[in-house]
Amino acid sequence: MQTIDARAMSYPMPVMMASKALIQGCTELTVFVSDILSVESLTQLAGEAFSVEVAQKDGTFAVVFKAKAQESGQADGE
Repeated sequence: MQTIDARAMSYPMPVMMASKALIQGCTELTVFVSDILSVESLTQLAGEAFSVEVAQKDGTFAVVFKAKAQESGQADGE
């Protein structure tokens, strides 16, 4: 699991760093941030491909991304 500590960074840097890690193939990522705007944007970044969990402790948010398993055996509609 990869971790990004972006507590000292302002929006949009935490989102840009997380986006880069996810594009590079990271399947599990924890991002630590200190502002709610970054939390909201990181949650949106997850889209359909990642599940997201958010925890808060002492003014720090931990946003955890986990890749959703690819579903197999879907009907083709033919």
